[in-house]
Amino acid sequence: MNRKPRWALLVCLGLFVSPTPAQDMYADDEDPPPEKAKVPDAGFWPTQRLMEFWMHRVADDMAVRYEFDEDQLYLTREALKEHIPRFLNENRAEIQTLMNQFLEAQFADEAPEVEYVADWAQRVLPLMHKFEDVVGDLTGDMREYLTEDQVIIMEGEHAAFRTGMGLITNKVAVWSDGGYDPETEWPRSPGHRPDRNHDDERRAQAEMDAARQEAIAQAREGQTANPARGSGKTRKDPWTRYVDEFVQRYHFNDEQKEKAYRLLEVQLRKRDNYLERKLPEMDRIEKELKEAKTDAEREKAQAGLEKLNAPVDRMFQQLKDRLQQLPTRDQRKKAAKERIERDKKPASKPSRPKADNQPTP
Repeated sequence: MNRKPRWALLVCLGLFVSPTPAQDMYADDEDPPPEKAKVPDAGFWPTQRLMEFWMHRVADDMAVRYEFDEDQLYLTREALKEHIPRFLNENRAEIQTLMNQFLEAQFADEAPEVEYVADWAQRVLPLMHKFEDVVGDLTGDMREYLTEDQVIIMEGEHAAFRTGMGLITNKVAVWSDGGYDPETEWPRSPGHRPDRNHDDERRAQAEMDAARQEAIAQAREGQTANPARGSGKTRKDPWTRYVDEFVQRYHFNDEQKEKAYRLLEVQLRKRDNYLERKLPEMDRIEKELKEAKTDAEREKAQAGLEKLNAPVDRMFQQLKDRLQQLPTRDQRKKAAKERIERDKKPASKPSRPKADNQPTP
């Protein structure tokens, strides 16, 4: 489907994706580390005036899709100016450094090392998560002045954006774990296949379109789209049960729930992608464990499984750490008080069944 890019995805791609064949650069959901870089002496960075022109163009494109009146167009421009420049300016050193590194890698005479790409991806991941939050705040502001029909359109666009970001996150998460393949992913490598990139882009667009239509349908029915909780399979996952219990423990509001389940969705995709890549190796080691005849063989196989499972444990710990940032102080106090009250209650003892000939007291 040849559909003009919608505003949120356009914002994302405009900030982080270079128009080279290797534009599968995607990100993860982790805490932003202390800024590692100083603002580079060279490299492209938009002027304030260019930034304003660009945001006006984005707002104009949205006006066509949403059928804005003059007041809505003005408010959208102001909302973009409030959120986007602040994000860019606060993270300029890291963004500009990473963009320079990306472009240098594309035009270098040799493909970048796997370790170099892994370090690059690990630094991109927190920026992408922060940008997701920026878009979430932006959509929240827009709800204040959009009509009900326009909100439905926005629900669809936001769902498509989240789906696209999930695919992007998945890719960079693989790179951050050392999964970059210079033979096929570096655009100047003999093994690079542009047609594969085009196929990936078409599949991604199809997934985004499907997410958009589903969210619009749910919004029209008065439901809130929540892809992380939408399937029975995901709800049965122990990580999802953990998030469910966490949300209930702290009595999250709708915004906190959305952030919590977005964190869950990102980590589930990262975990499942890792397990899919490591499945043959896991199957081999599990077979060795079953066939082990000596303690040394069993210990070696068990150590191999623990090593393979260690990244999954880290991903779960990342999820828990990020969740801990969401409750407010009041919510923590309330949860602690409720826990104390539960602990004070005596455990109910099961009643002993009476014998048929036992008199009633």
